[in-house]
Amino acid sequence: MQYYETILLLSPELGETDLETQINGAKETLTNSGAEIVNELSWGKKKLAYTVGSFNSAHFHIIRSKSSSNLVPELETRIRITDDLIRQMTVKINENELERNFEF
Repeated sequence: MQYYETILLLSPELGETDLETQINGAKETLTNSGAEIVNELSWGKKKLAYTVGSFNSAHFHIIRSKSSSNLVPELETRIRITDDLIRQMTVKINENELERNFEF
């Protein structure tokens, strides 16, 4: 089993309930595929370094999980279907990076 960090950039136009729905959907995709969610961190709405599509800001959310390596392509395929997702990225991390927080 490997540790992964999934970073989601969601539309700034989402309301609180829609944002929670999108995040819970991503977490559900992970758990239904056999992953164990270790922790998560929400940065809230932040300005982007450059414009992505027509967006200048996004809601940032990080989900750290423990799963097998074959889960990553399946997860990325399922998450990309979401219209409210601006960008996403999943990277492999070391176990000692699990508690690292990026508070701004």
